[in-house]
Amino acid sequence: MQCLRLIRQSYKTVDRVVANLNPARPGRVLNAVVTVEVKAHGEQHMRRFLVLASSEDAVSRAYSVTGGADVVLFLHLRDMSEFETYDRLFREQSDVIRFVTMMVIRTAKEETAIAI
Repeated sequence: MQCLRLIRQSYKTVDRVVANLNPARPGRVLNAVVTVEVKAHGEQHMRRFLVLASSEDAVSRAYSVTGGADVVLFLHLRDMSEFETYDRLFREQSDVIRFVTMMVIRTAKEETAIAI
């Protein structure tokens, strides 16, 4: 009974319930992290870039961040050809000053659970 009470209480903090799929199953076997620096730092410019990046199929997460980069993107890619498409996307964006792509070679931890 205590377990049921805890579950009911936790629903106050649940934003959504999702299924975690193995990205390799639908053929997305390459993972990449991309840090992006943009020219204009105004809210409108940042929002426009984030909307553009978030609309791409391979982008699983997009964050506006502090520090050396302005944006961090997480990509799940099918192959290097798909990566080249995104590489061109960043190069052709006039708002992008610099971007760095890091290909994931090994996943040590990938967790969506949050300790309550």
